[in-house]
Amino acid sequence: MITSLRKFKKRKEISFRLLIFLFFLAIGLTVFILNLNFKISKENTKIKKELDSLKQEVQKLEAEKNNFLLKISKIKTKEYLEKAGREDFDLKKQGENVVSFPAIKKETENKERENKERENFFQKFLEEIGVK
Repeated sequence: MITSLRKFKKRKEISFRLLIFLFFLAIGLTVFILNLNFKISKENTKIKKELDSLKQEVQKLEAEKNNFLLKISKIKTKEYLEKAGREDFDLKKQGENVVSFPAIKKETENKERENKERENFFQKFLEEIGVK
């Protein structure tokens, strides 16, 4: 009877120790799983932000692509080629007379620049002499 009582106490001690071990094991696993969940959530947020950024970039590039396609279709037209030939290369149609005017603006800018340089020269000369 005493031996059976001792066996019962040992079983009770073993089962109590086992319960404590299992309790701490469960807490450890819970902390581990929560930590992994936090890391995965953080990585998921980072990936979503990157995905949104890439989607915006794709939209921007598609708009740019459409703009280029529109320009290409415009350039391929006969009217644009004719306009570019007239403006950039001074071409004309057969039997057509072209009247061109010299670039007055450039000439006046050059003259103004020369006048300023002369004024600066004379001002420096007069300052050197001591007149002024």
